[in-house]
Amino acid sequence: MEKDTLEKIYDTLKNIEKLLENKRTYDFRFEESKNLEEELFKITTKVYYDEEKLKQKKGLRKKSSIRIYKNLMKEYVDFFSIRMENFQMEESDNYGMILFKKDKRYTGALRILTDLGYYRKEAFYDLTKNMVNECLKYGINRRNIYIIVLSHQNGLDKEFTKKIIDRDIDNRQILKSENREILQNYEKMHINNLKSYLKEPKNQVFFLGGYIHPNLVANSYFNNNEELKISNYNWLSNPMEDIITELKKKN
Repeated sequence: MEKDTLEKIYDTLKNIEKLLENKRTYDFRFEESKNLEEELFKITTKVYYDEEKLKQKKGLRKKSSIRIYKNLMKEYVDFFSIRMENFQMEESDNYGMILFKKDKRYTGALRILTDLGYYRKEAFYDLTKNMVNECLKYGINRRNIYIIVLSHQNGLDKEFTKKIIDRDIDNRQILKSENREILQNYEKMHINNLKSYLKEPKNQVFFLGGYIHPNLVANSYFNNNEELKISNYNWLSNPMEDIITELKKKN
């Protein structure tokens, strides 16, 4: 067999090897998402997955939160850009918001939080207040500010939960499917406490997942664990279509 032919076969096999190596990275992107909540969760999961892969490849001690944040912001801007033609998106100076702009005028803002790990208890209220004040700099009305929290994991505090719903239940128990109604009652009351800052909190702040978390799902794919698949998850809310529709109206 000629040398050129052998080299071509070798190159082909190497390319196949690379494809197989990378395939699992994108397994959760192969199937078409059933809704925008699933798609948003998937792109977040992919960022965490790629960061874990980089961490292991380079022998890093932990994932880089700064790199994750920057990559997430890019993915989120792309997510909305393809669904909101004629709008421009940019990052706010503070508080990690995506700002929506049309005809040189800021029309709305949105913050996507993976969880409330850094904003447990009343810290979530402080964040919201700071976001509203930041938006005033851009001329954005408080009725046009949205917050999406992807997961309740890492963001619960047992004593605070008891204070909100007057019920003693630990963080793990409240996230179980049989306690979904209790969790949603907690959500409702927690969100309602933002009425001092937002015009209609119940239509502006949403939690998507309970126990499911992008980082946990990313790790489950990395370890080939079938228990934490995203498809067919019963989301706590499905606000994305409505949020995009409302943002488009703000012009």
